[in-house]
Amino acid sequence: MSRIFLWGAGRCGRCLGLALEHAGHQIVGSWNRTEAAAKSFAPVPWPIHWGASIPETLEEADVVWVTVVDQAIAQEAARIGRPHHIMLHASGALPARVLRGSQTPPRSVASCHPLQSFTPVTLATDPIGQVQRSTFGIEGEPEAVQVAQGLVADMRANTFVVKDETDKQLYHAACCVASNAMVALADLAVELFAASGVSREDGLRALAPLIQGTADNLSQAADPKDVLTGPVHRGDTAVIKEHLNAIKARCPELVSAYEQTVRDTLKLVPQSPAKNALKPNEQQAD
Repeated sequence: MSRIFLWGAGRCGRCLGLALEHAGHQIVGSWNRTEAAAKSFAPVPWPIHWGASIPETLEEADVVWVTVVDQAIAQEAARIGRPHHIMLHASGALPARVLRGSQTPPRSVASCHPLQSFTPVTLATDPIGQVQRSTFGIEGEPEAVQVAQGLVADMRANTFVVKDETDKQLYHAACCVASNAMVALADLAVELFAASGVSREDGLRALAPLIQGTADNLSQAADPKDVLTGPVHRGDTAVIKEHLNAIKARCPELVSAYEQTVRDTLKLVPQSPAKNALKPNEQQAD
């Protein structure tokens, strides 16, 4: 059993803390910058602290997991580092070495980043389950990496280890594409729904199960192209042309965005006849 202090217990920190306690570890405390932040989530079964002073229980911890926003990690780590601590942070973008700014540097440091989007809904429904369904990217010094792997295994989640900072940036870019860019793509779909007369809210409600079903299929696949469906996959040029005709008529500002989704999808099936749907016909070319 490890004694763990959560420095910055927002959505991510609270979910990790609940999962760690469920796995048999002791959360000796958590800290937030303000009282309002500390008390803004559901009650937790460990002591909560806030403000400028450093809680005494920090000294009791074997592991300190820093879950503040990226911009504050180096500053907070420099303030709280202790020689007996294994120190982790949860950022996907920053390397482990940002934890080494203290005059009393930690024993060993690593980044341990959950590839997950934690929300207030997560905290209210199934925080432990969402952690267990996550994969954590780990990078850093050998002792801290080993500790991080053990904690994640105890939480019944998965891990992978990257060897250097370039690898870390590449996998974090992948996460941003899969999560953030997916939201932007969903917004394009909602805009197309709105152009058809369906409200953005109703469009999103209608699309959510389709998006979830695709995500479920991806989770079981060996390669994204294995779950591809739709007119590009079928080579249905006529359907794509009809889509484009309707978009040009109702929301021409979305034509280029839709065409780009077709081009990106064609990369998965480069031999599909659907590529002809993007070529101008002879009359347009004259």
